[in-house]
Amino acid sequence: MGTQELVVKVSRDTGIPKETCRRVIDTMVDEAITGLSKGENVRIKGLVNLEPAIRSARLTRDLNSGEIVTIPEIKTIKCKVSRQVKDIINGRSN
Repeated sequence: MGTQELVVKVSRDTGIPKETCRRVIDTMVDEAITGLSKGENVRIKGLVNLEPAIRSARLTRDLNSGEIVTIPEIKTIKCKVSRQVKDIINGRSN
């Protein structure tokens, strides 16, 4: 499901105009990205927990040349889906 499909479904289920739904969803995404970039955890209850993390620098071998190469430290995001979502996906809804 893409953003447009989500906007249509939220608009239909809530009676809120599509443009308002789009602005709300876009703002939510923008704020989540802003929070993550500041090192804050983002929790959407019943859906997902997003946590900024740092992947340490490491050594690896270039398969073409055989040379040892250093991969620099990078920022990434840890994503943990809620138990509720996992249960629904696996057909174990309560």
